[in-house]
Order: sequence, then C-alpha cells, then structure tokens
Amino acid sequence: MQQLRIVGIGGSTRPDSSSEVALRIALAACAAAGTETTLLSAASLALPFYDPVQAKQSTAADGYLQRTVVHTLVRASRSAEPVG
Repeated sequence: MQQLRIVGIGGSTRPDSSSEVALRIALAACAAAGTETTLLSAASLALPFYDPVQAKQSTAADGYLQRTVVHTLVRASRSAEPVG
C-alpha cells in the first residue's frame, strides 16, 4: 500500500501564528502515525495576496519567484491525498 501524504497549507505571515501552530501540531500527529507530511505556511509561500506590502512592491523580477512558489504549491498538492 502507498504511504499516505498530507500537505498542510495555512497559517499567516505573523510570527507565531496560532493557526500555523495548530497546523504544525496536527501535522506532527499525522507524522507520528506514519504519514508523510509537508507544511506550506503562508510565510514560506511568500505570495503577494498574503502580504499587501509585498504586492505593492512587487517587480517583474519577483514574477519568477512567485511562479516557483506556485509550482511548489501545486506539486505538493498533487502529491497529497485528494482534498474532500
């Protein structure tokens, strides 16, 4: 049987975000049960819609980084179990 994979997406860009702490706890419990887990936090994704300041200061050069982050998000999501 193939190993279960879970991707946790969430949190906020605020340091010590309570929703990210909860997500980390949930993923740790899943990992302890033998599930492969990946955390994609808002801070690690660095997408402009999470950070209005970044969105206003975004340049064409930032487009490559944003596409890379989006590809990471899509690749991780596709490798996980279906979202229901």
